Amino acid sequence: MINELACLLKSPEVPTASVKAGHVSQVKELRAGIEKYENLLQSEMEVAKVNADILEKQAVALLMKTEEVKAEDKTQTTVVI
Repeated sequence: MINELACLLKSPEVPTASVKAGHVSQVKELRAGIEKYENLLQSEMEVAKVNADILEKQAVALLMKTEEVKAEDKTQTTVVI
């Protein structure tokens, strides 16, 4: 579409009203499609961020569990001795 419009602009002939309207319509459709895609991407990014937050909390919980197990092992060792 870019090349087609560039050719029309370079041409000495004046495009018809229907040709102009058609290109304006195409640009509007393109903009609408971009807006829908941006909304979809934004929605997916929000889901990805929530998932990353959940994973971070799980990773911290996993680290804490490891530390708790080590502390329990030391306590059990102390009690046994």
